[in-house]
Amino acid sequence: MRKKFLIAYEIVVWTLVVLCAIMISSMSSQNAEESTSLSFEVTDVIVRIISPDAQIDRNEAEYLEKNNLVRQLAHAAEYALLGFLLLTVFAPFKSGVWKKLLIAIGVCAIFACFDEWRQSFVDGRGSEITDVLTDIAGSLAGCLAALAVRGVLLLAANKGAFWRLRD
Repeated sequence: MRKKFLIAYEIVVWTLVVLCAIMISSMSSQNAEESTSLSFEVTDVIVRIISPDAQIDRNEAEYLEKNNLVRQLAHAAEYALLGFLLLTVFAPFKSGVWKKLLIAIGVCAIFACFDEWRQSFVDGRGSEITDVLTDIAGSLAGCLAALAVRGVLLLAANKGAFWRLRD
């Protein structure tokens, strides 16, 4: 029974990893006009949520700073999800946590480098080392979130056994 569960678990999580990678690649495949349009639309929504009465001027320096932040957060979020999923894939393996963490972040870093390189061939787009660093930071955040979720689940499964060890 446990073996069937692990096989199903791996299939589901690997499928999610592949879908996440496809999503990241499709976002990077957008030409400059499509990418800018999408980030402006997202920035518009965020500005309207924060300040419903604000006038939106896409040429204003403050707006462009917000848009740049949205773009960087999007990079981090994509790779946070990828890092989370990769560490989730590696969870059942019998190696140490640090090894799993390094492998997950390493895979994300390699994918980020490849994705930025590939993006440099897209019309109007370029590759930025800061994007790769943001991607790696996002993957680290996602991995840490996966560790936190796993810790909470283990505590719940053991009904607080961790805390009883300290008595």
